[in-house]
Amino acid sequence: MEKIKWGIVGPGSIANNFADGLTSSYSGQLVGIASKSDDRRQIFGDKYNIHEDFRFDSYEAIINSENIDAIYISTPHTFHADLTIKAAGKGKHILCEKPGAVNFKEGQRVIE
Repeated sequence: MEKIKWGIVGPGSIANNFADGLTSSYSGQLVGIASKSDDRRQIFGDKYNIHEDFRFDSYEAIINSENIDAIYISTPHTFHADLTIKAAGKGKHILCEKPGAVNFKEGQRVIE
C-alpha cells in the first residue's frame, strides 16, 4: 500500500502533535512543510527530516506541489477557509483544524 504524502501548512504546536502521529502511521507520511517564517520552517523541517525541496516558503507552493497528496491546515483561523478552498481546487485531501471558517459566509464558500 502506498502511503498518503502529507504536507503541513503552519508548523505551530498543534502541527507537532499531528506530525508526531504520522511518524508511526502505516498509511501516511510527512513529506512537506509550508511556513512564512524561515526559522519555524527550518526547525520543523529538521525535526521531522523533511527534504529541503519540500520546505515551502508559501502556502500556495505546497498546495500546488504534485508530490503532496493531502494538506493539514494548522494556520491561524483567518486563513482556514481560503487555504481549504485552494487545496480542494488542486484535488488535495484536506484536514483543517477548527474552525473551518470564521463566519457563515466563509463557511458557505468552503462548502460550495
